[in-house]
Amino acid sequence: MIFLSRIRMRGFKSFKNADISLSRGFICLVGPNGSGKSNVTDAIRFALGESALRSLRAKKVSELINTSSKHAEVTIYIDGDRKLEVKRAIKDDGKSGKCIYRINSKRATRASVMEALRPLGLEVGSHNIIAQGQVQRIIELNAKERRAVIDSVAGISEFEEKKKEAMNELEKVERKISDSGIILSERVAYLGELEHERDAALAHNDATEKRKSARYTIVKREHEHQGRQHYEIAQKSISAKAELEKATLELSSLDLQISSLEARRVELSAKVNSQSAREGTLKQIEELRVSISASTASLAERKKDLARIVARLGELSSKRAGQKNKSLALSAEIAKLRKELSSLDAKIGKMEQEQEAGTGTEISQIRTSLDSLVSQLQQLREQRASLASDISKSKEMHSMRLSEIQSISSTLPKLSDSRLEGERANLGAEIDSIAKEIDKIFSQEKDLNKNIPLLDRRMLELKEKHAIMRASASASATNPAIASVLSMGQHIKGIYGTVADLIKFEPEYAKAIEAAAGSRLTYVVVENIDVATAAIDRLRFLRYASCKGRCSRKESRNRQGAHGNN
Repeated sequence: MIFLSRIRMRGFKSFKNADISLSRGFICLVGPNGSGKSNVTDAIRFALGESALRSLRAKKVSELINTSSKHAEVTIYIDGDRKLEVKRAIKDDGKSGKCIYRINSKRATRASVMEALRPLGLEVGSHNIIAQGQVQRIIELNAKERRAVIDSVAGISEFEEKKKEAMNELEKVERKISDSGIILSERVAYLGELEHERDAALAHNDATEKRKSARYTIVKREHEHQGRQHYEIAQKSISAKAELEKATLELSSLDLQISSLEARRVELSAKVNSQSAREGTLKQIEELRVSISASTASLAERKKDLARIVARLGELSSKRAGQKNKSLALSAEIAKLRKELSSLDAKIGKMEQEQEAGTGTEISQIRTSLDSLVSQLQQLREQRASLASDISKSKEMHSMRLSEIQSISSTLPKLSDSRLEGERANLGAEIDSIAKEIDKIFSQEKDLNKNIPLLDRRMLELKEKHAIMRASASASATNPAIASVLSMGQHIKGIYGTVADLIKFEPEYAKAIEAAAGSRLTYVVVENIDVATAAIDRLRFLRYASCKGRCSRKESRNRQGAHGNN
């Protein structure tokens, strides 16, 4: 049990310097009128934090300070089960007075002093101190007012106020949870839309890559086919040259044989002229004639073969020249396309990286924010359930305390003084227990109220950030074709940009504009139909060119090797 063991006053009202020691039990102050008995109780109320000058029997601050001093201070010492030193000093500054509170010689605020005194039942405004005339006023109270006094003494009125405050806070939490659920559903729907768009973009990129690969395969096969034809023509030309050389050699050999036979014929003719040798050589002449006829026929046939070979050689040479020119033109075109496609491939790769990085960052941010919202929403729901459970328990305890108080009030006249003191002590212990439970509930409410504003600010910032991102982000971050069209503005005059880039609006209207406009925000604005046609033609060319440039290094080396073989 606690008791007031000492009161020290410096410059307070009629006390210039007083130090009063008190003992356990009943203390009575006696003395003539004006000796300062009431000032002692005023000093106790002053130290406990009483702020109403009327309750301290003063009209202004200067009346609390002794005439010989410029400030006043009162220190009370509480002893017993718990020791506590409470000091309050006041200085007259011409206004409301500057107060300084200390607990156990440490600087403190009035609120902290109230918190320290509440568990001890020494709160300001309670009925621990009964002022002059207050007993008479209590006797004259009606039943309802007397009930209010009993509730105040028992601490129930404070509980009712805290209960009302807790219900208001609970209602606010429920509204915030409802708002959080609406925002969360919107974020989930938006995330689904983004995932759908991402899947469509990935499917489009996959189809584009397959188309590029197929076109490159076709071009590569055509190039290889041209190379094989060129090689076959070259081989046929070499074979024809070999046949021509062989026929030329055979023709030369036949010419030599004919010359030899002609010389022999002349020689034999000379011999025939000779009568003596004519008969002997007739047979040889006839044999020579047969041999000459055979050689002439063979020569004619060889000349025909030679003419046919020469004609075939000319045809092959002409065809080879055409194939060579065509191969050179194709090689030049391929070299030009390689140079152009390497540049386009670098640009497209950079654009795709920016697109993937932008889309992936946005989705990651949204997923992170959604996870945070879900977690915080779950915490709010758990705290609301815990708070509702605590309030329900407190209501039950409240009902029980009311029943007990009513029972005690009805039996007060029948109890003896000792029995009354025992019941009062038990009731005080139970009230202390209720106060502790209420303080625990309010502590939980304070923690919850601290988290709710932070959550509100974070959700609002996230909502505004994503709404602005969705409404004002460049369309080129989600569509490579639009980025390509916008990049043509350097070469094609009359391309102004996308609708999202050209329009202006306040950030709070971004969500409404996005919902109303939809995909029209990505439309590209141009000067006229001619500019649109030129941009579309250019875009088709870039798509066809990019499909050739998107090949692996191994395929590039294969193309270079095929070109070298030609």
